[in-house]
Amino acid sequence: MTNRKHKPEASLDISFKKDLKRLLQTNPRELAETLAADVLQGRERAKEQIERALQEIEDGARPKRGRFRL
Repeated sequence: MTNRKHKPEASLDISFKKDLKRLLQTNPRELAETLAADVLQGRERAKEQIERALQEIEDGARPKRGRFRL
């Protein structure tokens, strides 16, 4: 193990007051829509990866490039 100290991210430099002000300005409906869109995009990416893996299995588990992974 190394004894290096990790620098905190820049977003952690924001004070609590600024964070609270930003949170109060957030539109709950917009936040919900954004989160829902992110979830749907994640599901689509996962579905595409599963379909590709299933196609490789049907093709005899011989990928056209790289190693075979599920």
